[in-house]
Amino acid sequence: MPAFHQPRSLRPDLDRLWQRLGRPAAAAIAASAAGLVFIEVIVLIVWGADTGSSTSPGSALRVGADLWLVAHGATLHLSDGEIALRPLGLALFPLIAALSAAHRHASLVPWPTARTTGPPGSAGASAAGRAASAAGAGPRLWRRVVVDIVEVVTAQTLFVVLVALLVRSGPVRAGLGSAALGTVVVALPAATIGALAGRHRLRAAWRRLPGSLRIALRCGVSGFAALIAAAAFGVALVIAATLPEVAGTERDLDVGVLGGVGLAVAQISIIPNVVLWALAYALGPGFHVGSGLVRADAVHVVNAPDLPVLASLPPSALPRVGWPLLVLVPLVAGLVCALMAHRATAGRRSRERLVTVGLAGLVCGLLCGLACQESLGQVGAAGQYGPAAAWACGLLAGGEIAAVGLVLLGGIDLAVRRAERPFLPTDAEPSFWRRRLAPVVRSRPAPWTSRRPD
Repeated sequence: MPAFHQPRSLRPDLDRLWQRLGRPAAAAIAASAAGLVFIEVIVLIVWGADTGSSTSPGSALRVGADLWLVAHGATLHLSDGEIALRPLGLALFPLIAALSAAHRHASLVPWPTARTTGPPGSAGASAAGRAASAAGAGPRLWRRVVVDIVEVVTAQTLFVVLVALLVRSGPVRAGLGSAALGTVVVALPAATIGALAGRHRLRAAWRRLPGSLRIALRCGVSGFAALIAAAAFGVALVIAATLPEVAGTERDLDVGVLGGVGLAVAQISIIPNVVLWALAYALGPGFHVGSGLVRADAVHVVNAPDLPVLASLPPSALPRVGWPLLVLVPLVAGLVCALMAHRATAGRRSRERLVTVGLAGLVCGLLCGLACQESLGQVGAAGQYGPAAAWACGLLAGGEIAAVGLVLLGGIDLAVRRAERPFLPTDAEPSFWRRRLAPVVRSRPAPWTSRRPD
């Protein structure tokens, strides 16, 4: 039988198609489905605990799917309004799903290798192979990382849109565009980190950045973490101080033991939002609670939801004696950022150090603004919940941290420069303004002398 009439096996093509498309899609869908199953189990436990409920199991499963879609950033359209608030605690599900799927897929798929030229076993072939690998391996490796990221994010987004289509027939309709956009916003950075870590290129990608930019990013992220830690500490203190009110609100709801578990899960999922609202309160703009506004100088809460954690909202404006405590939040974050910049830029010129602190403040401001924007949303027709102005929070956070860092680093550099410079006779002379303000004394001109050598 001629060679060109022999049947060609499709197994290698199918294996290649599975490696390129099937495996990343299966990894992303499995990771996302695990989060969906976890939320559905919690909802079914709460539904089973309510013995007097007439809701069917299908409706309970639909509620769990809606919560899962809200975690991905989908907007739920109801008959009397819409729900566009993403609980940042539930946002961990799409984040972990994209991270784990990208890491698993990147670690299983091998790197592409460059072909060698020349006869096998010859010195020219090995030299040409090493040269080809050195010239073309780098672009191919990074191209493969980009392909991994795109495959995982696309598969996860399509799965979320498919679930949104399946639950769209009920009274609560999920927006397809918001579901896709919210999934991409969360999954893209997570899949990038996962793919780089799976390919063992995370450190190489970090080292490709300029040194000053790496220092600024590290200091800016540290300043943002210090802001979040200070705000979380303040929220913990306020909840501990108002624990009787929180417990009384939970008793009034009378949800039972297992219902209390579901209520606790709902409150834990919204705690990160509350921390960012407290950060907006400390920075100055405050935050909205429905149609009301909570700020340091004014509190107007009209109709707060029956959520026990919201019973710890301040009943009135903060006294002026307590305002310095709010100033400590950006002050501590700026101190952390400045100390890290001082250690990382030791031995460099003062101008480079100050520029690094300014870039760190910019990074911290961008992170703070984006986080406050993510914590903002609308629930029903009551109004918005979250920071009053996310851009103002980012601007204030970045500006205050940069100002504290500039003052601190500038003072350190000035003190070091003065300590290292020896004492000169001119240091004992009066200052410039003292000489300008002193009365003018006319003196006779000095006699002219020739500088020409004899």
